[in-house]
This record gives sequence, C-alpha cells and structure tokens, in this order.
Amino acid sequence: MPSILPEVIEDASVRRRFVDAVWVDDYLKAGSQHGEPIFLSIGETWCQAPDGLTRLLSVDLPQHVHGYVISQYGLPLLQHTLRTYIPETAGLPTAPDASADFDVAVACSGTRNSMYDFGRLFRKEARHHPMVITHSPGWDYHGVFSGLGFRFNFLPLRAEESFQPDSAEVAEALRNLDHPGDAIVVVNAQHNPTGINWHADNVRQILGAAVDAGAGILIDDAYFGVADVGITATPALRLLLEDHPRPAGRWLAVRSLGKQFNCNGWGIGAVTGSPDTIDRLVNENMLNRSFTCAVPLQYAMARWLQSPESQDYLEWFRRICTENRALVADFLVRELDYPVGSFNLGNCTSYLVFPLPPAYRRIQDGVTRFRRECLAETGVLLGAGTMTPEPSADRGAPNPFPFVRMFLAPSRDTVETALRRLSAAGFSWGRTC
Repeated sequence: MPSILPEVIEDASVRRRFVDAVWVDDYLKAGSQHGEPIFLSIGETWCQAPDGLTRLLSVDLPQHVHGYVISQYGLPLLQHTLRTYIPETAGLPTAPDASADFDVAVACSGTRNSMYDFGRLFRKEARHHPMVITHSPGWDYHGVFSGLGFRFNFLPLRAEESFQPDSAEVAEALRNLDHPGDAIVVVNAQHNPTGINWHADNVRQILGAAVDAGAGILIDDAYFGVADVGITATPALRLLLEDHPRPAGRWLAVRSLGKQFNCNGWGIGAVTGSPDTIDRLVNENMLNRSFTCAVPLQYAMARWLQSPESQDYLEWFRRICTENRALVADFLVRELDYPVGSFNLGNCTSYLVFPLPPAYRRIQDGVTRFRRECLAETGVLLGAGTMTPEPSADRGAPNPFPFVRMFLAPSRDTVETALRRLSAAGFSWGRTC
C-alpha cells in the first residue's frame, strides 16, 4: 500500500480540499506507525481491476481507437454492446418497438458528469426554480446539482425502518410543490451508502408518484451489478419501463461499469433514457464540454463485456462483498461489543454502515472525530456514513448522520487486518472520547 498511495494522493504542493487524502498523507509522512494505511472510506481498491480486462489494453488494440471517434454516443463497438447488455441485465421489455421507448449510450467521462449534463438539460427546460428530491443518508447528489442552482428536499431513511424509503413521503413532497414538473426524483435502489436493496414495491410506488406528478426521474444504478449472493437487485429501470413505457417527464438511468469491475478511474458506464433525452444529452450538453473520449478504454470494456469472463468476475466480486459483509457484522458484535440489532447488515453494494459508539453520538463532530482517531491510532480510514451535506450547507439538509461507512471490496486479509487493529486500539461500542 505505501507504494500505491503516494502515487494517487495529491501532495502538499497543491491546494488540497479532500480531507481523507490530507489525513492519509499526514499519516504516511508521520511514518505509518500503526502499519500500512488501510483506505476503506471512498470505495476504491486501486489494484483489483480484473486481469482479463486490463490485458485487453495491452494486446490487439486497433489503431483507430487512438483517434477521434465521430460519435457522441460512444465507440460504436461499445455502444452496440451496451444496447444489448443493459436491456439483458436489467430485464427490460423486448417488444419490437422498445427502441422507441429508450435508447442507450456510452458514458465515457464518468456517470457523475452524465448526471450533471442531465441537470443542465433539465434546468434549461424548467419554468421555475428546479428541485432535487432525494434521500438522506445518501450519495453526493448535492455536489452534482447545487452548482446548477437546484434546491433540495432530503427525505429521511430511518435505521429503525431498515433504511427503506417511504414512497408516501415522496408523493407528499411532490404534492407540496407548486410546480412538480420542475423536480427531479432520485431513485438509488442499491443504496449508497447503506448497502440496502430497496424493496421493489417501494421503488415502483416512488416511480409512479414521480410519473403521475410529471416530475423528472434520475435512476442511479451505480451498484446494480453488486448485490450479495442470493439477492436479486431491484431493477428500477425495468420497473419504470414496465409501468410507464414513455413517461411524460424527462428521465435518465446511469449505470457505472467501474463500480462492478473495480476500474473507477476509467469513467466508463452507460446512460439510458428516452431517445430524445439521450440525443440532447450527448449531442448538445456533453458536446459543450467534450468529444467522445477514453476510446481505448471503451474498446477494452466492449470486448470484456462480450466475454463470459466478465460475468465470472462479477460473480466472484459479489461473493467477496457478501463474505466480507458477514465477517464485519460478526466482528462488530463478537469483538467490538456492538449490540445485536444495533446496525443493518445490508445486502448490496460494496459498503456497510454502522453507528458510532454512544459517546461519539453525543458530540457535534462525532463522525469526524471518530474517523480521525481511527486513522491516527490504527491506520484504518473509515468513511463518513453519508455524503449528504451538513445542515448549514443547504436549507433542506438533514441532521448529521451518526454512522460510519466501511468499504467491503478489498481482500479478506485486508478487512481482517483492519478489524483486528480497531479491536486492539479499543474502538468498541463502549469507547469513550
């Protein structure tokens, strides 16, 4: 790890704003006295991209992939591959006119940028001040849409309700708007950060409420391919198109391939939406900032998806996350004295969230303090339990979420080492601060 982290973390010669990177850099410079740092905060392995995928970058790359590709929809080989892969894996309708209901294009500079482009498109068409309706805890939709002038309504996900969304709250939020057509409802059915697979009935009702109100819809399927063994990921995209083949409001679904194949730095994924939305997204908004890029990576990803090895790898990765989830849950109770039932195990994504010890829950900066002390005293960096903003950052923001998040995708040895360090340093349920 010391040979890797200095290569990926910015140094003190630049203006650093990502606090996790600053903390780890400081820990390295102090001599890593508690062992090599174990980075479990943002969900990055750096060194677990499948060999079969990375080999495709070093052999038989055709010369044409090093030049401009005259298609904003992506490299045709990957574009056509995704037009099969996305419907097959999501179980989309296969009626002869399905292509009139949706289209698929390549996201070649990250799905976050695709969300931003969707927000730009939506903002242009909004008649009034647009809003994002999403849930907290949650991913950083605020960071994507706040720069576009969107307002936010953060609806709560409650631990006592297993972090399942309440569709009635979404419907009420839409009814309370004077112009619900100017709102985007976010659906993240394989929920980051809680690791909870939302029930299909809840998702179906949320989508129905959004469609009935004429609202926009953003389906964030970043972890659709990363559900625990034995769990069927709730297919939000399929549920939308089964019930509403041609929704009146604008909608977009994004699918990250970096998340399921441990190659986040590639920025390769898929966007699915109505043909008009995809056309406007790639030929107008994306074109404002970029031509089709990362073409060698697109070529490798297309060949990888066409290979049975990609499915074998995904099954292996799902098994790793499932086994590590059980390992962490058992350790929290058996070695760190967490009460049974004090946390939700989760069943999808490569994350598990667990609550701060009671002493840290009673102080305002408990999450930050707990994370910093973990790193300083063990070399283990956990993540904040949510990426939604603090109350002061946005009028609709929730109270601080007193949980931390652990990344489950590293090797079992790495996860076990992290847990043993936490135990040896006394990071148990009864820890004082």
